[in-house]
Amino acid sequence: MFVVARDRGYIVHSNHEAGVGRYDVKIVPKSGVGEMAIIIEFKIVRNNKSLTEAVHEVLCQIEEKQYRAGLQDEVKRLLEIGIAFKGKEACVVGHLLNRTENREWIKSLQ
Repeated sequence: MFVVARDRGYIVHSNHEAGVGRYDVKIVPKSGVGEMAIIIEFKIVRNNKSLTEAVHEVLCQIEEKQYRAGLQDEVKRLLEIGIAFKGKEACVVGHLLNRTENREWIKSLQ
């Protein structure tokens, strides 16, 4: 997936600082390529927490740690994806955000 993104004009960053933390993966378009970016955060669950609970915590972490900070103005849509693993099970949840003219992010209703 990451190789295909790179071949289509996107830059793939891994474990870089953004906001007040380090995201796992951020995929951003090169100038003139597109308007969508993707942030992916992974979590391994080692306790009695459910996968669903863990994956929603990951999505909250993206917002709380401000991983959206520093996205270029050209980025108008952002897909945030949380992936939680527990043994051989996995849960993936994401949401699409749109950037307003005031540079605020709002969840898409799609």
